[in-house]
Amino acid sequence: MTQQKHQEVFFNRAAVKDAQRQICEECFEVVVFALRDSGGTLFSVGLTTMLQCLQFAIENGDLPKLPSSWLREVDSRYDIALQDSESIWYDDGEPKWLAREADEIRQVQFGRGLGAIPDHKREL
Repeated sequence: MTQQKHQEVFFNRAAVKDAQRQICEECFEVVVFALRDSGGTLFSVGLTTMLQCLQFAIENGDLPKLPSSWLREVDSRYDIALQDSESIWYDDGEPKWLAREADEIRQVQFGRGLGAIPDHKREL
């Protein structure tokens, strides 16, 4: 990257000045951030991309590792699989049975998985 291009990229920052929650059926992601750069250009960044940036910063030592329970919840909500990268999390001692129960509840809430309600919890 040339020096001029480097400056264009790194000094053209986006800043959050206002935030709104809107429902977007065609956004392809649960959360999409609409941003405006310093030049006034509107663009969007999805939550998946933001989490990948977070992962990059942690893997490079710029941010501390995250608790495994937090990553497990993010993974189950958004199907991102950040937890697969052991370099960004630490075991915060959440009991395995509690983690499985929480994952099952989230799958029911978000309608994921085959048979949304776990077999041992189905009412006859």
